[in-house]
Amino acid sequence: MERLSVACVEGLYMKPHPNTSPEKSSRKAVLLEYFFPGYGAMYAGKVRVGILWLVATWISGAAFVPLLFILALNTDNEISVVAYILVLLLMFAQILWFVVRLALVDSYVRGFNEDVRWRRRRPSST
Repeated sequence: MERLSVACVEGLYMKPHPNTSPEKSSRKAVLLEYFFPGYGAMYAGKVRVGILWLVATWISGAAFVPLLFILALNTDNEISVVAYILVLLLMFAQILWFVVRLALVDSYVRGFNEDVRWRRRRPSST
């Protein structure tokens, strides 16, 4: 049976092939995560996590739309104040979510690279 040259895929988690998987770049993963939420995690081998992050980011971003409509269409001061507070809280949550994602992606790539190095040092069983 022929070995996969890039990665062995089990479910949706990619495991590095012991001899041929190159180490992954943290910079590339962080840039992917910066421009496309979830793609950095997918690049680091955490496909399910990346898909979950992508959906969660879309949903949390979609929460802004009704609040912005309330702010634009409503002239009542009490509702506007509540909507402003909610928008500010959502913005803070988005920024925090963004920073946490970038840190986690970096740790995922470091873990992937450590796994690649460990598998290369381990004697082959074949």
